[in-house]
Amino acid sequence: MADYKDVLLHHARHSPQRSVAALPMSPGEAFEWSRSHAVPIRTADDLHRVVLDRLDDISEDIARGEFSERERFHAQDEKAFQIYLARRLDSDREVHRYEISREVEVDREKMPDIRVSHSACPGRPVSVELKVAENCTFTQLQDALHKQLVGQYLRPQKSRNGVLVLCSRPKSKPGKKRKKAPKTQRKRWKIKGNLHSFDEILQMLQEEACTLVATQTDIDALEVVSVDFH
Repeated sequence: MADYKDVLLHHARHSPQRSVAALPMSPGEAFEWSRSHAVPIRTADDLHRVVLDRLDDISEDIARGEFSERERFHAQDEKAFQIYLARRLDSDREVHRYEISREVEVDREKMPDIRVSHSACPGRPVSVELKVAENCTFTQLQDALHKQLVGQYLRPQKSRNGVLVLCSRPKSKPGKKRKKAPKTQRKRWKIKGNLHSFDEILQMLQEEACTLVATQTDIDALEVVSVDFH
């Protein structure tokens, strides 16, 4: 049970923040929400919650949407996923009144793949780093969380909220006819002599993210989420 203490504390701390019902709203904000379903963004934590909700919508659309674009991304590299996710997040820019910028617009050595900023929390963007899981070892994914997202991208930008997005995709070429591979036939990651599935490494990285939030005072929220393009 002790191994899951940080995870349980993390969800206890952050789940209410992601609930619309938990947010007190003024009459004007309640009316706006009833019209557009855009919850008010007042702080960086609010912005972080909105980004997570949008990523969850995108993931659900890729997995089960009638017009899912997942087959376009078979065997694609990281840049293709960056552009796609940035475009999908940007499609709701007018609704949520946030701004999206990609790393190609700034110095790659200092910036994450995607930054989401809002006028309500100037100078406190949500940093989003993306990795194609099948292109990385587990150690490389850990480095993306600890060294890149936290070590390089959060602190220099005074951002205290980050998201590591793991995209999982088949190795087959785009357009090739294939059945959806069962999870037992997908890539597995070797860690200390044992093989682990994508879902397992996702959970392991989220536990590490929870530990970082619990032990470092300059991080408010850190999430590891997935978008499965199989």
